[in-house]
Amino acid sequence: MADVFLARDLLLDRPVAIKVLFDQFSKDQQFVERFRREAQRAANLNHPNIVSVFDWGEESGTYFIV
Repeated sequence: MADVFLARDLLLDRPVAIKVLFDQFSKDQQFVERFRREAQRAANLNHPNIVSVFDWGEESGTYFIV
């Protein structure tokens, strides 16, 4: 479904994980909507054992969650 990468937020100087939706799923609007809902629901969770969602979006047809 997606790859997850370790990255660095250069503005806040902190490590972040970036989940990038596989290209073949980016062309399926139902799958993109599912990915968006995942980001929205995860962003509403607050627990020490669950990573925080800082952003979600699309750049040149690539969908991501940070």
